Amino acid sequence: MSYSDANIYLRRYIKLLNLVFDDHSFLTIDGGMTNIEVEAQVSIYRDVLSLYRSMTTESSIELELGTWETLLRSLLDVQRKIMNQSDKYASIPSVMLADDLADYLIETTLYAFTRSEFQDPELWNKLAIQLSFSVRWYQTISQWTKIMLRLTKILSKHVYQVDLNQVELQRRLLEFSTLERHQHRRKPSKNRAKQFSLKHKSSGSTSSREDFDLSSPGSSKNFIEHGKPGRRTLSMHSDTNQFDTKLLGVGNHGPTASSLHSGSISSDEDENDDDDDFFDARSDIGNEAKSNRTSAVFFTQPNFSNEKLSMSLANFRSPEFVHLDVLSWTAESSLLVWKSMLYSLGNLNCIQIIPYHTDAIKCLIDMLDMFELVCYNQFGNVPLPPIYEFAPWLLEACNLPLAFAPGRALAYGGLCKIMSRRHHESNKSYPDFYRTMMKGLTDSDRTITYAIINNSTKLFSQGLPGINILYRPFIESIRNLLSEHDSKRIPDSTRQNAITVLCSLIRK
Repeated sequence: MSYSDANIYLRRYIKLLNLVFDDHSFLTIDGGMTNIEVEAQVSIYRDVLSLYRSMTTESSIELELGTWETLLRSLLDVQRKIMNQSDKYASIPSVMLADDLADYLIETTLYAFTRSEFQDPELWNKLAIQLSFSVRWYQTISQWTKIMLRLTKILSKHVYQVDLNQVELQRRLLEFSTLERHQHRRKPSKNRAKQFSLKHKSSGSTSSREDFDLSSPGSSKNFIEHGKPGRRTLSMHSDTNQFDTKLLGVGNHGPTASSLHSGSISSDEDENDDDDDFFDARSDIGNEAKSNRTSAVFFTQPNFSNEKLSMSLANFRSPEFVHLDVLSWTAESSLLVWKSMLYSLGNLNCIQIIPYHTDAIKCLIDMLDMFELVCYNQFGNVPLPPIYEFAPWLLEACNLPLAFAPGRALAYGGLCKIMSRRHHESNKSYPDFYRTMMKGLTDSDRTITYAIINNSTKLFSQGLPGINILYRPFIESIRNLLSEHDSKRIPDSTRQNAITVLCSLIRK
């Protein structure tokens, strides 16, 4: 049987599996459900989604573009049925089970669109429409944030020639070597000195360093505990403040149909591998850890020599599904998928739930910080990251109602990061930026003032046209800030940054 014939049957199989989500026979006559029935049905739903994942990573059948399209449309249909009902928990009345399935479903959908060779603008637009209804689920924001940070690392590597994983690894190795030198130079404690003295007396030696084991187990253990390589919480705001940013407008953001990946390279490495997601504080191996199933190849040939079928036939787990770095990326494909995924949530300022909106804006700031690190490590004639891509959203976020204060503060800080770097954008962006800054410096919300000052230490050294219009607002804002009767409550870092801003004005 040819691959073409196999894909025909596979497309039929996908459509057949999709009917599982239409089966509501577990509903009781009065419209209620028992916990056992709900849990069993959700388990079946997860198995179907796991099968979809397995098809894209472990199948021996090379998926045709038509099969990819069938799979993506099926996932959109499932998402609509599960997550986009008028009653949020209409399909699954158990909040815990519904949230768990929503997380698994949205992750499957986003990663399938990323992996797909069938990159069609019409399908991406349908995804954006459906996600605009799904943003009431926190799982949508969370999974979008994770995949955007991963795609940003892929974009940095394949387009802007900077491997952020290697940059972070080098930083860690430098920290380890510094810590190790510190451990060796550290003087022994009193208890350790006493042990040295007893050992010296018992040996009868008059001197000699050979009697003293300076590489004590305690110090070695301390190094291991404090220097072990593992995940760390993302703090790009503090780690990369010393780096500058470069701006680039990268054409239109609409995706175009093209075949991106020549195929995925499945990995048989240890499933506990950390995937080197240094910059993604919220990244993990997806929801695969929630399943007790073990990895198996899809379409395993059954062995009918025994009376009972092997349990491996029911194993659908595919941990490689979320490992995007193993795909055959090109500069064109990584940029196309990154921009398509960036706009898949639509306008972030239309998210009405305040904590969700804050997390979405924070993701933009995290990507800005990653791009700053890219700019700092770029050499030669290479393109600059698309930092200016976020400016319209950030400008709009600054004008949101006061209830959105956390997201507004992040947006003000992000705009200052963008404009604190020499760039070649049109001057039409400057008036909007200046008006926004003057409004923010007089805002009653102090967190906005802090955000502006903390991210403007390099703003006045860039020689931006018309920047002198901000001299007086900044001076008055800093004067009011430092002369308040409760000025001691101002964070020390903000106080120091305010003085730095004033000094940059004097040098002008």
